[in-house]
Amino acid sequence: MLSSFYKLRRTEIFDFLYKLLSYDEVDDADKPALHAALLFYSDRNFDFVDAYLAAKAIGDGSGEIYTFDRDFDRLPGVKRRDPGGPR
Repeated sequence: MLSSFYKLRRTEIFDFLYKLLSYDEVDDADKPALHAALLFYSDRNFDFVDAYLAAKAIGDGSGEIYTFDRDFDRLPGVKRRDPGGPR
């Protein structure tokens, strides 16, 4: 992960990536999801990939994520669905 490989704190990674996303030259239709993911990453101590998945689920309006990972239960607006359970 970023923090272990580069030996940086989450706050340093957040600050750098947040500034990077603010540049007009960084063109991505997913900036709202990326910003939300950064907040989950820094404030909720989530891995960035999990934080991004949660932000995408919230952004699509359903908030649903099919996963066995109970960490998603800690995020407001996310409804974790057990992939092995009834639908």
